[in-house]
Formats: sequence, structure tokens, C-alpha cells
Amino acid sequence: MAFTALIVDDDEHTRLIYERILKHAGFEVLLASDGAQALDMLENGAADVVFLDILLPKVNGTVVLDYIKNAPRLDNLYVVIVSAHNRFERSAEIQRANEFFVKPVRPVEIEEVAQRAIAYLTNPS
Repeated sequence: MAFTALIVDDDEHTRLIYERILKHAGFEVLLASDGAQALDMLENGAADVVFLDILLPKVNGTVVLDYIKNAPRLDNLYVVIVSAHNRFERSAEIQRANEFFVKPVRPVEIEEVAQRAIAYLTNPS
């Protein structure tokens, strides 16, 4: 079974790095450069895992998280916050996330998160 990862980051270089690593890990990959694009994709149920930056143009990541939290059909979505600002790590706004990383994230960490996400998605209990 192939899983789909949605990478939401306004930095193109970051999106391309994540895309390469996640494709290598067996994921189909979708890319969004802002929160509005991410919301459109999530409305269509397009992802199993989302790598989400918080500070985004148009619609910020906390709004995307609120959408995820309030959409019961996304209860099993695996959410990874990746932010350049560690001040969000303990924020109540990001409590819906499964994991939190401060940028820069090493490729091996992305690979490890991908494996944890797969384990979660195949056995969400």
C-alpha cells in the first residue's frame, strides 16, 4: 500500500529535499507552498501524512492544524510540524501534531519520521 505525504512549506528548496527523501521511502508526494493550497488538498482527503510549517503565506499552519483537528475524517492523519521557530513546540496550537521538529531537519530524521508514520498508519491503535 502506498501512502501519500503532503509537504507544506513556503521554501521551494525544503519542499524538494523532503520530496526526494519521502519518495525514496515509498511515499507518493504532494507539494503545497502555502496554507491555502494545503487546505484545498486536505479537503479532498489527499494525504496520509502532512509535514507542515507553521509560518506560511496566505493561511498559516495553525489554521491548517485547526482544520485537521476539526475534521473527523482526518483523525488518522499523521501530522509532523517542521518549524524554524522552537517557540511553537509547546504551543497549545500545535497539540494535534504527532511530532515536532525545529529546522533544519536532517535527512535521516525525515526518513525516521516516515517510518514511524508508516507504522502508525498501518496500526493506528
